Amino acid sequence: MSIENRLAAKKRAKQAQSKRKRRKFFKIAAICMIPVVICVIGWFIFLSVLEKKADNSSFLNANGTIKARTAGSYVELCDYKNISVKREDYLPTESELQAAIDDVLNSNVETVTASGTALEEDSKVNLTFKVKVDGKELTDLAYDDRTYTLGSNTMTEAFDKAVAKLKVGDDFSVSVNFPADYSNTELAAKSAVIEGKVVSVQVVPELTDSFVAEKLKEQMEGSEFPLTAEGFKNYCADNLYNSALEQYVTEYLKEKTNVKSYPYFYLKTQYYLTDKGYQNYVNYYNQALGSQVYASPVELLGLKSKSEYKKTLRSDAKDIVKDALVYQAIHEDAGLAEVNEEAVRAYISEHESSTYEELVEAYGYNYLAQRTLMHDTFEYVMSLVKADGDASKMWKADPATGADADSEQ
Repeated sequence: MSIENRLAAKKRAKQAQSKRKRRKFFKIAAICMIPVVICVIGWFIFLSVLEKKADNSSFLNANGTIKARTAGSYVELCDYKNISVKREDYLPTESELQAAIDDVLNSNVETVTASGTALEEDSKVNLTFKVKVDGKELTDLAYDDRTYTLGSNTMTEAFDKAVAKLKVGDDFSVSVNFPADYSNTELAAKSAVIEGKVVSVQVVPELTDSFVAEKLKEQMEGSEFPLTAEGFKNYCADNLYNSALEQYVTEYLKEKTNVKSYPYFYLKTQYYLTDKGYQNYVNYYNQALGSQVYASPVELLGLKSKSEYKKTLRSDAKDIVKDALVYQAIHEDAGLAEVNEEAVRAYISEHESSTYEELVEAYGYNYLAQRTLMHDTFEYVMSLVKADGDASKMWKADPATGADADSEQ
């Protein structure tokens, strides 16, 4: 064999050996990749199952804590033990207090049917009436019992002023001229006669000692204030003050606490639950209105794309998880008592209208334990807040504006 042939044979042998080595390498690599591929496939299967099966109690322990490291390892807590405020800043103004009292009075209106009861310009009355145009009765505008608010001018200002002078039991016949742009085209630019009777009037009660004792006893039960008009006024003012202060503390805890990282599976759970929640809203509106008002949550939220929707979901989920982490971290740091069933039942009894059994079925026990933990922790933080100022002062004057402010100078 010539030298050239021997060299060629040697080269072919090396190439064959190299080819065998490459085959062996890829075979080993393929074998090694099998577990990786299985893990990746398993991971996506797990996330798919999580998306379908996630509920409010997923990745929560029976004591309401998140199934992960301690919450303190995820956040840098703010100084929750030394929150100090000026009481004056959170007191309600006179107008805010009166609005709260008016809401209560308006929710306790009495329907008076006694003949001779006088009406007022803003009374809410019940009427029977019919409308005649050119002597012809409009059958679709005839009512046996319609609630009407005087001063709304729905049936023209002339009608409202005429009826306001009447009393319960009075009959009426009022001539009116409807404007050209009146909402009912059948009456627009027409002259008409409205005939009917004042059936009753809804009377807003006055805030008196007897009204408070009779109607508001249950609402004020357990409070430190007496069942008198003045006591209820102070009770409302105290509630408004506490609500404003609680809102401030809630925002303070969230804004001043820094999240270093999020527990992955619990965050993913909240992402899926938030998505389901928005989808439920879409279904609700479509069913309630009997048509496809919204095609998707993207349209419901007024967003431009699905990617923007996913970004919203991530942001919402992080907000939910941050709240949970903040209160759990404070609970851990303060060494508060672990939540048990007795505490959960007590929380539900005081704050929920549904029964313990109904809520467990709807949300799972662990979620209710978490709500209890967060509530009890917040109550603890509120007990530490220092409010400087006159504790006997319950409300403050309305801020002066415009001419009032100039007159004070």
